[in-house]
Parts: sequence; structure tokens; C-alpha cells
Amino acid sequence: MPNPSGANPSQDAYESLLDLLTRLGIIPTHARVDWATEEESAPILIGRLGVADVLRLNRALRAALDLRNPPGVPAHRPVTGEAVLDLATDGIGEVVGYLLRPLEPGRPWTADPDNIRRPERDRLIRARLARLTHLPVGLVPAPPTGLVRD
Repeated sequence: MPNPSGANPSQDAYESLLDLLTRLGIIPTHARVDWATEEESAPILIGRLGVADVLRLNRALRAALDLRNPPGVPAHRPVTGEAVLDLATDGIGEVVGYLLRPLEPGRPWTADPDNIRRPERDRLIRARLARLTHLPVGLVPAPPTGLVRD
């Protein structure tokens, strides 16, 4: 059903979505607006997407929700021994094979690779000090500012 005001929100939304998908390198092969509907705004069909496109879209949506790196930045894949922050548990652990070994007392755990990132420097220093002093992270004072260079 045509919009009496002359504006076409379905077409505008469709073009905007195609633009964003194209910026992500996703080219939907069968995308279209379903003008045959009786609804006030026509549904937008994006067609079939391959697994790589869905994963790319997933990363972009997570980034928009501030859960991951910005689009276009490859996901961080840590190496054995590297300290990472698990966003699901808010815990910092060192990578040991497929597990994270906590820097403070606790049991190793598995983490979703899409939910880890590098911890902030101050938080990492406090976690490492907690391991050395056997104190909980919350009781370790923040490191003085200006002593560590980037």
C-alpha cells in the first residue's frame, strides 16, 4: 500500500541496510522489498547469506552493542600465557590451551573466544599484584599514575 505522504520508509530502510551491509563486505544476492504485501510498510527480505557473511554481520552487531572490536578490526586471538579479560565472567585469566587460568585464586574456566579482549593496564596490574600478594583484586590498590609508559 503506497504511503500517502509520498515518503517511502520501506525503500529508505532497504537502501540504508544495503549500504551498511555493503560497507561490511556483505552483498546479499536476493535482497528486495516485498511490495506485494498489504501491510502499511513493506517487509524487507535480505535473502540468503553465507556463513562468513553471517559471522561478519554478527561481529558488527556485537561491536554496535560495544561487546567487541569495531567492524573491520580482526578479532583478537590471544597466545598461550597472555592475560585476557573474559567479558562473560568479568574475570582476568591467562590463556592455557583452551582454558583461562585465573590470576587470582580460583579454578580455570573456558571462555567464548568472541567474549574476550585485552584487559585495561591498571586492571591487569592489579590482578598480577593480587597473584603475587595473595590478596583479592578488590584489596589491591590502583597503581600510581605516570609510572608506566605506553
